[in-house]
Amino acid sequence: MSELSITALVDNGGDVLQSGYASLREQARMLERLAASIDESFVRAVRLVTHCRGEIIVAGNGVSQTRLAKSLSAAGCKVREVEAGNLHGRPGAAVGSDDLVIVVGADAQQALQKPVTSLLLIGGSAESASVGQNVLALPVSLDTERCPAHLQGAVQELAVMAQADALAAAVAVQYRRNLPSGERKNNHVEGI
Repeated sequence: MSELSITALVDNGGDVLQSGYASLREQARMLERLAASIDESFVRAVRLVTHCRGEIIVAGNGVSQTRLAKSLSAAGCKVREVEAGNLHGRPGAAVGSDDLVIVVGADAQQALQKPVTSLLLIGGSAESASVGQNVLALPVSLDTERCPAHLQGAVQELAVMAQADALAAAVAVQYRRNLPSGERKNNHVEGI
């Protein structure tokens, strides 16, 4: 629907349509900015995942975390999923030196009470993690000037999920391309 026809609908009481249209347009803009921001950090993140010799521990809160864990498992990674605050605090939650921790859309300080060897942040910044850790960040930045305040949370979550989906898709391509089926890790997701 064109902006002109949306304007005509608004003039006839179509403010509900205008609101829906504005929400979808802002989400589309965020995805366009995110796609344009893919750079060498993304390539390094894919390599970090595909070269992980231990478990990939996916921590965070919400749908993005679960979706990434399931997608990486389907790609052939050995994945353990934990809630952001339970990374170190529950039985079986130990993080080994060969493990990769991926924090999805959560505050890294909340997720990490102890340093880890390798850390990938999706939707966060390296500055949010403790000093001294090997940190790679795939940040998601929201244009707060253009995005209405009432849409910012939803748009941010969509961008984090899209970034996680892109990572999982690229990992799956690399596994299909580079690993003979007999060398793939056991596919499974363990929840804690």
